[in-house]
Amino acid sequence: MRLFKQLGLQRSGTNAFRAIVEENLPDCLFLANILGDKHVPQSWDKMAAWLAQNPTAEGLTPELYAQMAEEVRTHRLCVVVSIKDPVSWLWSYFRFAKKKAEYRNPDQEFVFTPNFAEQCLTSWSERMTQYLQFALENKERTMVVQHEELLKSPGAVLDRFCATFALTPPDDPELFQQAYARRGTENQHGKDLVNPKVKFDSSYHLEGRWAADMPPEHYDRGMQFSRVYFEKHPEFVPFFLPETLTDRRV
Repeated sequence: MRLFKQLGLQRSGTNAFRAIVEENLPDCLFLANILGDKHVPQSWDKMAAWLAQNPTAEGLTPELYAQMAEEVRTHRLCVVVSIKDPVSWLWSYFRFAKKKAEYRNPDQEFVFTPNFAEQCLTSWSERMTQYLQFALENKERTMVVQHEELLKSPGAVLDRFCATFALTPPDDPELFQQAYARRGTENQHGKDLVNPKVKFDSSYHLEGRWAADMPPEHYDRGMQFSRVYFEKHPEFVPFFLPETLTDRRV
């Protein structure tokens, strides 16, 4: 069995990516929240500390746990990182937070405030910097995939995954292109991570329709933030599709 520690922001396609890999490559297993929360940046030291506090892991046999521990100790564990640019992520996360908050309290409208935007962008910056710095320091063991790349060409992403980790690509892959990814657990794998009854409109993201829906003041702030961030961190630019770092308003 090949083990992969998964990392990535919420709303960046972590479960969709995991579903595609595990459904088509049954000898591959993603470690979502084993070795630490996938939405929180990790390091070899943090993963070692997790092992010290958790002598077992839900869903892993003793043999797989021992394999995982050895791969962490020797820094040979493979890692996959899901990313999304700051502007589209800010809008996606707001929609997620709004739906969640108004479900809990239907009488209270969740408003997109400047303070909310700043908190989200700061969180994106702190986590993305750590994710991508880890990827640069562990190039031979890490694959980074952008959400839009997965939506645009899931088959190509799967092929790149296989090439990166020396795996044989499937002949007729199941790519779940119209299904909506569920909130996953360690006990859900492959097709169990998607809901085929709920259709996912990838064109909303790929055609930039989200940019027209986003309040202009928050879109402009996000673009300003993005320009400053990538001027400060040019080493991270190659991880992103060029079109996702430009103005996408129609």
